[in-house]
Formats: sequence, C-alpha cells, structure tokens
Amino acid sequence: DLAEREEEKITPYLLAGGHTEVAEKYTQEGKGRKAVRELEKGIQLLPGNIVALQRITEYLNAMGKTEKAAEYGKVFEELTRCEEPS
Repeated sequence: DLAEREEEKITPYLLAGGHTEVAEKYTQEGKGRKAVRELEKGIQLLPGNIVALQRITEYLNAMGKTEKAAEYGKVFEELTRCEEPS
C-alpha cells in the first residue's frame, strides 16, 4: 500500500538521523570513539548523509585519525561541491 511504500522511503533518513543524534550525545559525554561508531552506522544506512559525513570528518581529525578523516572528507566534498554554470 502507498503508506507502507512511503514509510520505506523515509525509514533510512529517520534511522540515520537517530544515529547522528546519539553521536552528538556521546560527543558531549567525551566518548569520541562511540560517536564515530554511531556516525558510521548512520552513513551505512544513508551514504549521502552530509551532516554525518561532516561530523565524522571533524571527530576523526580531532582524534588524530587524519587518513580516515580524509576519506570521509572527500565524500563530503564530492556531495557538496557546486559546479559553475557553463
């Protein structure tokens, strides 16, 4: 039915957002590793989640994991790049 199909479409967004919120809580509690794991879960559900990509890049850089941060940062930049009109 239509309602079920619509729910299936939005479920990844809701779940990914939930992981981002949990990650914020962990960050406030000083639990950076747990925050990163939550963001990774959210990104797996919704690979185009630019909020989670930006945050995980910041968190990993702060933790000194610059290579891993650069990987996420590259995806973030690709998703948010604006092309000049031709």
